[in-house]
Amino acid sequence: LPSSPSIPTHYHHLHNKLIINMFKYVFIPADTAKPIEIREGDKSGGLSDDILSKSAKEYFYASSDKGARAAALNNATPEERKVLADQIRDEVKQASTSSPYA
Repeated sequence: LPSSPSIPTHYHHLHNKLIINMFKYVFIPADTAKPIEIREGDKSGGLSDDILSKSAKEYFYASSDKGARAAALNNATPEERKVLADQIRDEVKQASTSSPYA
């Protein structure tokens, strides 16, 4: 962009850099009662710090029972932690015996 007397040239470069490092994507929640959203992400993290991957992991973690389990585990007494750990071990054992990939 050509510079104008009212807008300094370095602003144009900064503005263009900010636009280049951002992208828009459509967020479609698994819960059909929630609205579809257009979101913006920062691509400066590259593949090693991918915002889409991080957002998806956070969404599915929050939407699953794992978030509630983690909170329960953090707030549990030592005896309650043992019970929760045993429950998780049993679930993993059951899943591994019924999975064709185990």
